[in-house]
Amino acid sequence: MSNLPPFPPETFGQVPQAPDYVRPGYGYGPPRQGPSDFASQLREWVDVLARGRWLILAAVVAVAVPVIAYAVLADDVYEASSYLYVESESGGALSSVIPGGGFAQSPEIWNELYILQKAEDLADATAGQILARAEGGEAAAYPILQTASGEPATRDQVADRVSGRIQIRQDGDGANGVRVSVKSEVPAEAALVANLYAQAYVDRTQSSSRASVTASREFLEAQADSVRTELSAREEAARTYMDEQDAVRLDEEASNLVSQLAAL
Repeated sequence: MSNLPPFPPETFGQVPQAPDYVRPGYGYGPPRQGPSDFASQLREWVDVLARGRWLILAAVVAVAVPVIAYAVLADDVYEASSYLYVESESGGALSSVIPGGGFAQSPEIWNELYILQKAEDLADATAGQILARAEGGEAAAYPILQTASGEPATRDQVADRVSGRIQIRQDGDGANGVRVSVKSEVPAEAALVANLYAQAYVDRTQSSSRASVTASREFLEAQADSVRTELSAREEAARTYMDEQDAVRLDEEASNLVSQLAAL
């Protein structure tokens, strides 16, 4: 059963008018508010804001004061970076173009990134260099060399701090560059740690390359000695065989032939 009132007989043949509570174009919904209703609602909002102005002001102050105090009182943090170029064995870039566009990253760059991030000997070597400079008076006042109680830090403690501050990431998209970044409250300390860590990696790479070349040379020298010994043994066996068989050596036969020709 419909809840709409029945049409009177005199309205047959006429277009019925929509009730006031029905919006044009919609079957249901509240009526549109006129300008007077919107103005009254706006006045209510303003009244709410006016009555709660102290609460709103207190909330703003409670948030703004700690933020401003932290921004003013917190120590400045500086970041320094060193850049490294990692060369592949082929001498080219570490990325290659793949079909369909884009780049396929070589595993070599990821290996070097892992070494830079995880190698404990790099942090230890960096700590040793920092302590050596501190003994010379160059880095004695740096925070990384002091504990929370103000005592001088040990080499292991400095190495742990270096590992905690170092950030390693690839520099560029598809490039074989590496960025070594360090953050510190002292800009000179950040720059020193970043440079020394990058230099420790370079020294480690060069030492590894020299060790590889030395091992290859020693292996080749050992092979040469073995071949030389084997060749001498074969030559001695050949001479023994010729002596036993009364064979004439080629140089003696040639000399006899020259003497015969001279006589003729």
